[in-house]
Amino acid sequence: MVKSLVNESLQLDMLNSAGQKVKSVQLLGTNIVDCSDLPTGVYYARFTNLIGEKQVVKILVR
Repeated sequence: MVKSLVNESLQLDMLNSAGQKVKSVQLLGTNIVDCSDLPTGVYYARFTNLIGEKQVVKILVR
């Protein structure tokens, strides 16, 4: 589960440890993204705002 608590439009791309995009979701406001369909492992959540700024967070899916 990935939570977004910002009040701006964001693109969330979930990347596996090889850097391949495995999930992509458009977020607006408070969101909960279900990651239960992903196999156990380490992922990277890449958030991109409307002006192209990016932030990457390491996520562990169990």
